[in-house]
Amino acid sequence: MKNIKFLFPLIAAIFLSLNIYAQHPSHHEMKGSKIEEFKADLNLTAEQESAIQKIKEKYKKERQALKGEETTDRFEMRKKMHETMRAQGDEIKNILTAEQQKILEQKIAEKQKKHFEKRQANKGKRKAMHEDFKKYRSENMLPVLLKQRAKLEEKISAEDKAKINELRPVFKNMHENRIKAQQERAGATEPLNKEEREALHEEHMKKMEQLKPQLDALHQLTEKYNDDIDALLAEIETERKTWREDMRKMHEENMGDIKKERRMKKGHRPKMDGRHMKGKEMRKGHFLLLDPNGTAAAPIIKNNIKSISVSPNPSAGANILKYELAEKGNVRIELRNERGTVLDVLFKGEKEAGQNTLEVDLSDRKNGVYYISIINGKNVVSEKFIIAK
Repeated sequence: MKNIKFLFPLIAAIFLSLNIYAQHPSHHEMKGSKIEEFKADLNLTAEQESAIQKIKEKYKKERQALKGEETTDRFEMRKKMHETMRAQGDEIKNILTAEQQKILEQKIAEKQKKHFEKRQANKGKRKAMHEDFKKYRSENMLPVLLKQRAKLEEKISAEDKAKINELRPVFKNMHENRIKAQQERAGATEPLNKEEREALHEEHMKKMEQLKPQLDALHQLTEKYNDDIDALLAEIETERKTWREDMRKMHEENMGDIKKERRMKKGHRPKMDGRHMKGKEMRKGHFLLLDPNGTAAAPIIKNNIKSISVSPNPSAGANILKYELAEKGNVRIELRNERGTVLDVLFKGEKEAGQNTLEVDLSDRKNGVYYISIINGKNVVSEKFIIAK
């Protein structure tokens, strides 16, 4: 049996490889997007503001035109997108005076340093959060995804299975190299300067160009099995929404409110303008590379929550929840709809080890599919049931 401990890091590696600008935006891209933010500091004239706006509109149209092109060379498309951002930055630079350019460079450097210092201060929290994510993915997400991926395996041709087997170690190696690079930068005491950022970006682009055949192969396979993957992911849409909600809560516990951060940063980042593969396509590629023959193909019992059941099922609204805890601990019991949205908290408190029972009156709920989720620490177990009056 193949070891699957690299599966989720592998998925993360693919995600980062396809989002080639996500971690290190180019200096030109940042300059174009920071003009509005630092407008007051630059004291732009009306003529300058008008000229800059025309430049931004011009290159926005170019990126939209590129996005609409029919092409299978996705790497070349990303390069062209980056070139438009570089050209936009150069034209904007020519609009500014030497003094304004100096002020802009200084403001960008100050903001990057502030962001770097914040990340350094939160390094411990971020590490703890990623450990929580890793554990949650392994215990809650991976068994379900592997089960769905096993269904797809029956439809994949022998030739395509061989191609997928060839791709897995490539992306595993990509992940290992990324981790090594991160470790080398972990001891940095200052943010990267302009030259270092551009050098790092160029190095990354070269590596991605070397991987272009593998990235294209993954894209082609994903397109070939697109309908099958869509159907399999649709079957677990409720679970996926639950995962997103649970991981959002974990982020808030460690790092704060995601939505609040996004509101604070709203308008500070340029829109993607189609530079990357669409999110849905990336997720399908991740799914395709999962190994259904991995050692975690069987369901995993989640730590302290040994079992859960809801009866009768279906019911007219009067239900009995039974669950077993390996050890005494605090639990939170939630009622969720079929989309994974929390409707009510049925219980919150400490429970003894062993069998526990909770009578639930849901007679006021409409007919439909529901879930009862038990949360114990970082572990979440859900049971599906139906109300049919």
